[in-house]
Amino acid sequence: MIGPPSLKRLLRSFLSQHPSLFSKVYRMVPKYQGTIVGRETDIVIEGYPRSANTYAVASFLYAQGKKNKQIKVARHQHSPAQVLYAVNRGIPCIVLIRNPYDAILSYIIREETLNISEAINRYNEFYGPLEKLRNRFVVADFEQVINEFPSIIDRVNRKYQSNFSSYQKTVYSEQCIKKIIDEMEKRDAGDNNLRWTHVARPTEQRNSLKRLRRKELDAYKDSLASAHALYKSFL
Repeated sequence: MIGPPSLKRLLRSFLSQHPSLFSKVYRMVPKYQGTIVGRETDIVIEGYPRSANTYAVASFLYAQGKKNKQIKVARHQHSPAQVLYAVNRGIPCIVLIRNPYDAILSYIIREETLNISEAINRYNEFYGPLEKLRNRFVVADFEQVINEFPSIIDRVNRKYQSNFSSYQKTVYSEQCIKKIIDEMEKRDAGDNNLRWTHVARPTEQRNSLKRLRRKELDAYKDSLASAHALYKSFL
């Protein structure tokens, strides 16, 4: 997109409030092809960054088996516009949510230059517009996604009368999902190297950095209060 980072941020914030316009604009950006919601979308899976977005998408695609290349999943934009578009058109939608402290801590490690206040604001900006609509989509907490994703697919099917395939969670299924996650990260990185700050599964390097950055985040206890209130309202 055009302009300096601040202008991009303002433009994205504006578009996030206008789902149809968001879809039209971002579908013109080549790197977002296949991830933006539209009339042909089969399901939307969205959440704040570091809320098991990639694990959820990888698990869903694994569950669909050979059909997964035909199913269109809108994902990884971390914008409420994707969800609002789905709600307005009755498209199946999963909204992922994670305790804000853990999500923001992981996010500022991934995006090293991101200001903590900005990370908190983005959490509120994502979930705030969706709070009153939380009965219009399936809400999936981080722990549910990681430990019980097949049951989330079942909830989607009951809510939308859809027939997405589910699966049994086994050691084998987790190995397959891990491979899908690594493949997605390599595609995003543009090469065959896994970025330990980005890959959507725990790494020892990231855990070490988390221990260092906790003290910084702990200083924002008051600012985190609104995000925690939002989080609780979705559960």
